[in-house]
Amino acid sequence: MKRWVALYLVSLAAAALAANRFVRIPENQAIAWPNHDLIDVNHATAQDWMLLPGIGEKRAQALVALQKQKGCLKGPEELTEAEEISKALAEQIKPYLTFE
Repeated sequence: MKRWVALYLVSLAAAALAANRFVRIPENQAIAWPNHDLIDVNHATAQDWMLLPGIGEKRAQALVALQKQKGCLKGPEELTEAEEISKALAEQIKPYLTFE
């Protein structure tokens, strides 16, 4: 009986370690967007923007201000008009966005 309990605990620990390897994805490599819809750029709040990699409070506020200023954004290239949004960052977050 003790052998089975020990085997069970070892297999449980191994499963937990294996699961931990697959859960941690560095932000700069994250492509999957599980359980999230695309963010509608023309209706996004600052909180919506901050879900994206590389977007903190300051950038989120700049993107909301840009949307209010322009009214309707048509593509990811327009995001670079917001303060501190580079072409590289716009390309990085592009897969998470929709421009409806």
